[in-house]
Amino acid sequence: MNIRFTTLTVFFLAGFGLLASNMYFLQVERGDHYRQRAQAQSGAAALLAAERGAIYFTDKNGSKIPAALNKDYSVIFVVPTEVEDVAEAVSQIKVAIPQTYTEAYTEEIYTAELTASLSKKNDQYEQLIERATEEQVAIARE
Repeated sequence: MNIRFTTLTVFFLAGFGLLASNMYFLQVERGDHYRQRAQAQSGAAALLAAERGAIYFTDKNGSKIPAALNKDYSVIFVVPTEVEDVAEAVSQIKVAIPQTYTEAYTEEIYTAELTASLSKKNDQYEQLIERATEEQVAIARE
């Protein structure tokens, strides 16, 4: 029984020793080589960004009717952590991005929502407009 235990212990220690030496060789000796390969591979993956295709229906005459097309939209957002004066930022946003008001959605409600959004200092960004027009983007960039 003692011989079996000693044999198994030596066998496992030798296996772990081989594993540790192989890990040392791969990580320390050849680490720069694998780091360069990983960086090249991740850089190549960024260049191969796939685009979604358009979907067309075909009528009985064989002409294509667009069912779903790709359209890029701009998003306008604000970074609350970079806003120093919330009241001034709210007034600038209200001038730059005009809002349509109704009886249920008044200017006071819009101002309160903007103030609450810009006061969240732990948020990375607050989205203002999801599908902005070119005019809105031009105004926001100023």
